[in-house]
Amino acid sequence: MSLYNDTTLFTTLPPRTVRYDLPDATLTLFEGFIQKPESDDLYTALLQETEWKQEDITVYNKTYPTPLLPRIYCI
Repeated sequence: MSLYNDTTLFTTLPPRTVRYDLPDATLTLFEGFIQKPESDDLYTALLQETEWKQEDITVYNKTYPTPLLPRIYCI
């Protein structure tokens, strides 16, 4: 089973490097750095092992859930 069915985010193509020259920055994209089966395993671990929090926000007397965020502990 795959978490990313019908998408092209992760492929089985050989890895390649794409460099983008931007104003005041250089961005390097490593396509295929992590293959699809490994990315699925990492994504599953992220969802299962991360403690998530979701709070409510009230705007004009209507309450909405905020997006899920990882719970961050300060030491």
